[in-house]
Amino acid sequence: MVIAIIGDIVNSKQLKKRGEVQASLKQSLENINELFSEHIVSKMTLTLGDEFQGLLKIGSPICQIIDRLESEHSDLQIRYGIGIGEILTEINPELSLGADGPAFWYAREAIEYFNTDKDYGRSNTYLVSSKTAIDLVNDVLALTANFKKNMTEVQRKRLDFLIQNGIYSDQFDQKKIAKQMGISESALSKSLKAGNIKLYLGTRQHLDEYLKEAYQ
Repeated sequence: MVIAIIGDIVNSKQLKKRGEVQASLKQSLENINELFSEHIVSKMTLTLGDEFQGLLKIGSPICQIIDRLESEHSDLQIRYGIGIGEILTEINPELSLGADGPAFWYAREAIEYFNTDKDYGRSNTYLVSSKTAIDLVNDVLALTANFKKNMTEVQRKRLDFLIQNGIYSDQFDQKKIAKQMGISESALSKSLKAGNIKLYLGTRQHLDEYLKEAYQ
């Protein structure tokens, strides 16, 4: 059993400098493959002009990986379909293109969910598997997506700073981080509270932990 991720860039054909965007995204995927190498089954790779995909081990920090990628591409609207299940074909560690089985079927079903009238634009991440508690997981994904959507630009940049520096928890040294950011501890504290940044990180971290326990 593995985790399949399909990423879909919304309205990619309307992007200015599309080639540059694809090159930048390709580099970010390579960074993900390196940073999270212990979790990679088949590397995250661009497939179509507006899609990418990969395979992860069960127990991988799915939310953290997605947030790391988003922190480098806050200018893009990306939808993520996650499927948890088996792969029936031989797996190429270097390229997931061509792999097939329920994990990818579920991930594709998750991407197609965004085109239904059930979505309401609540979230950019949807998970499909055979587990019965998936509705709850998707509700949590939608709630945390709403937290991020309501953050100001400054709050979002401070969240991205934390994520890019490997902080994916609601417990960290605020004084040290404020110094690294070049701002006062008070200014950081205000952003954390007003933007629900700690609540966002803590909830997403706990969701990763829940999925790890549920499938192992």
